[in-house]
Amino acid sequence: MHPPSFSNVDHPPAHGGPGRPRLALTDAQARSLVQLVAAIVARHANETRQHRPFVHDFVRAVYHATGLTYSAAFYRKLLTAYAPGRTPSTPTIESEKRQLVHELSLRAVPREVIAPMDTSSADPAPPPTSPATDQALQEILTLQHHTIALVNGAATSAPGAGAASGLQAHNDYLRERLASVEAELATTRAYAARMAASVQEEASLAAERGRQLETLHKTVAEQTAALAAMATEMTGTRNFAMQAVDGVRGETRAVRERCAYTPFRKAPGASSQADILRFLHALFKGLHGTGYIRLNPMVLMKTGKPRRLDKTRAIDLDLFQFVLQVMDNQPSDKQKVHQLYLRDRFIFICLRESGLRASELVGARMGAVQPFSDPKS
Repeated sequence: MHPPSFSNVDHPPAHGGPGRPRLALTDAQARSLVQLVAAIVARHANETRQHRPFVHDFVRAVYHATGLTYSAAFYRKLLTAYAPGRTPSTPTIESEKRQLVHELSLRAVPREVIAPMDTSSADPAPPPTSPATDQALQEILTLQHHTIALVNGAATSAPGAGAASGLQAHNDYLRERLASVEAELATTRAYAARMAASVQEEASLAAERGRQLETLHKTVAEQTAALAAMATEMTGTRNFAMQAVDGVRGETRAVRERCAYTPFRKAPGASSQADILRFLHALFKGLHGTGYIRLNPMVLMKTGKPRRLDKTRAIDLDLFQFVLQVMDNQPSDKQKVHQLYLRDRFIFICLRESGLRASELVGARMGAVQPFSDPKS
């Protein structure tokens, strides 16, 4: 049992005439379409949500069964009758129909077989022109004018069997030539579209390279300015270093001159030493009398011959070091013992270094002990 034929369904005419003939599928067409749709349904059984592959095969099956192309509305009615589970959108059906028409035009199928595309859709953008495209269009126009002239001549001349057969042969040749030129024109348009896309891509790439080059120019300018500033800074640093070197050389020269100064050309004699000692005695005596120093270190030193210490009262240096060593070896773990050790050691060293009497040492206070400042600091 076959689906009902659509005897009451209208479709766009295949030849763009003023009338709208009614469509009726024959039994052979319906039988062929049923077999093709069954194979298509089995092929796309796992693609229930993707309708485009199914519509792609369905419109070709309709063309194989009927030899015609139809509008999107009629294709939807055929889908409702032969494949009720498929509900594609109208743009999908229209897109697949256009692709089929384009493929048929490339195969040089006669024009009366291919239905014109729906003029209600938006006009496509005109493809970019080229010399090859203009030449193909010129050939098409020439063939059309030649065909019109032949038809007009045949209409005015007397009918004849030889003329009719020759005209038919020439008409077939012109059809083949027209189909070939249309195929070349489609190929040329596709190539021109690809070339236009390539040119646009190259222009975008060139613009991007221009922006990168501008950025590089700015970077080079910044680096050049930084190098100039660095050169200026290095010049200032070099000048400062040279000035510092000159200052150091001057200071070194002054120190060398001070070190080269000698107040005595040779060691002073006994009388000179006595004069120096008397001068020092007077100096420290004046400092002690005015209160600048608490103790006079020149009290025990006399002018003239060196003073000999009494052997009975003097302590030998080795014996002094031995006493210090014994004091250092004594255990001083506790704080009190350590404080006494420090006090005894200080008294012992103070007696050795200052030469004070015992009465002077007992009467002295810590304020009388002032460390001498280091002249080098």
